[in-house]
Amino acid sequence: MKFLLSLLIILSCLHSTIIEFKPDDYQIVLGKNFDDEAFDVIEDYDFNISIIGYTQNFVNTAKPHQSFNNAFDYLNAIQNSHGEQLRLIKLDSQAQIVNDINFKLSAFNRGTNIIKTVDNGYILGGYTHSGQMLISSLDEKGKDHFLKQFGTANFDQLHALVKLDDGSCIAIGTSQTSRSDRDNIFVQGLGHSDVYLVKYEPDGKIIWKKKYGSTGKDIGIDGVATGDGGFILLALSKEKGTSMLTAVKINDTGDTAWLKELPKLGHNKGFKIIKTLQNNYIIAAGFENKDTQENIRLIKINDEGELLWDKSFYNDANERLNDISVDLRGNIIGVGYSQSSSRSDMDALVRYYDSNANMIWERKFGKERQDAFSSVALLHDNSFAIAGFTNSFADKGKQIWVLKLNDDGSLVKKRMKQYSTLYEALHNEFKQTPDVKIYKDLRITHDGLIFKQGSSTLSTVHKSTLDDFMPRLFNVLLPYKQQIKNLHINGYTSTEWNAPKTQAYLNNTRLSNDRAIHILEYSYQLKSIASHRDWISQVLSTDGHSYSNLIYAENEENKIRSRRVEFEITIR
Repeated sequence: MKFLLSLLIILSCLHSTIIEFKPDDYQIVLGKNFDDEAFDVIEDYDFNISIIGYTQNFVNTAKPHQSFNNAFDYLNAIQNSHGEQLRLIKLDSQAQIVNDINFKLSAFNRGTNIIKTVDNGYILGGYTHSGQMLISSLDEKGKDHFLKQFGTANFDQLHALVKLDDGSCIAIGTSQTSRSDRDNIFVQGLGHSDVYLVKYEPDGKIIWKKKYGSTGKDIGIDGVATGDGGFILLALSKEKGTSMLTAVKINDTGDTAWLKELPKLGHNKGFKIIKTLQNNYIIAAGFENKDTQENIRLIKINDEGELLWDKSFYNDANERLNDISVDLRGNIIGVGYSQSSSRSDMDALVRYYDSNANMIWERKFGKERQDAFSSVALLHDNSFAIAGFTNSFADKGKQIWVLKLNDDGSLVKKRMKQYSTLYEALHNEFKQTPDVKIYKDLRITHDGLIFKQGSSTLSTVHKSTLDDFMPRLFNVLLPYKQQIKNLHINGYTSTEWNAPKTQAYLNNTRLSNDRAIHILEYSYQLKSIASHRDWISQVLSTDGHSYSNLIYAENEENKIRSRRVEFEITIR
């Protein structure tokens, strides 16, 4: 027994260093030697998912084994005839690539938006680095119907695509303003930059183009169709050191129906506007706190632009939600990044709120480098596809990162049928036990297994809980034992420890591991499961995760519930 526990401790320490990728998780990282990034993701009608972004495509013309005396000679040997190019990727239910298309235009370009056509094709949006907006229509296989570039004589960027009810689309972006006094102000713009809107037919024919702006810098951020032929534009105006977030209702002819300013002190930003199930609208925005850190702001308005609520989430970190979506229950999911003021690395962030923006759960992804999510899409089964970038998993620049999450915050598994069958069996066994929560990735928590601060000692309550819980758990698992690879006992802590941050983390790592091991020791010796010990010794293991996966309540750490253990089942 002592040998088994010692071996489990060693395995626990080794396993705890690999926290993101498990073979059965729906995750994929794509990229070569230069930066690659995803900006938008969508579900196809065949339940696959498609991602748009860019890839770097430089051609090395240097001869094999050729040496260089300096960096300039090396750079001259790399032809950037393609450079940064729009990339469209389609993935199946196993996170395998079905289609992978790169544009190869003479000008560097990147893709920013993707929407579906009725025949399961795509309308893609992007821009070139020479200042032209891009619109492309592709069929289901990725064959292009048309590719159009348009813009003014100045530098233009496309930031969003909005599909209207009649099949037409709105391209939302920004156009730089000319500095020449001889330019026609209504052609070249009103200020430093202007909101630039283009409405076009499904075949790419432009219906109208319009500019909106003040004498300052105006940016077209996003938009959402309103169902009456028009849309709501989300825009930002910057002038004289201030910034104002604005929602504008635009009708089908491009004229303004109403304009509502959304003021807040400090530097403001805007990222996304979506429509709710009740035909209201939620805006993902940002603001600077008193320490000049960017924090998250969520705003809800009705179809007349009237404010329903405006909530700010103060945090001692730079945090942003680049994209939001509403699920089938009306809850809100947001994705972006979080960067602590005391650390240089940036974690990819996922937040899940109820319909009134009260946080239900939070998850952070990544390691000791730069990671962020750019887009989230609701899928048919109320799970989510999420895309962005990472440079945590390879010694190179940014790579495209795609994953799927369940609505309980767990990672979707590639073999969904096997996991869902065991999930249903566990759910049926414990559905009348409110202290037990079963997650869709086969994690299990029990409210009777919460520890006191700083303690790993099993109490009478812990032992009583295990006396009831463990036999019931193994009774469910035994019929599936040929499919089960591991049953992990994962220990967790709160952030509490009066010590420098590094030491606090290490102390909590030991504490969390002790909690898991004490649960294993007691459970393994239960007489009620003695007949299954041979199999149990093959699958049972422990991990200590310190405070890497905190529990939150009302947007703050729930220190009591964070001092817990979780059981996690892995399928072969």
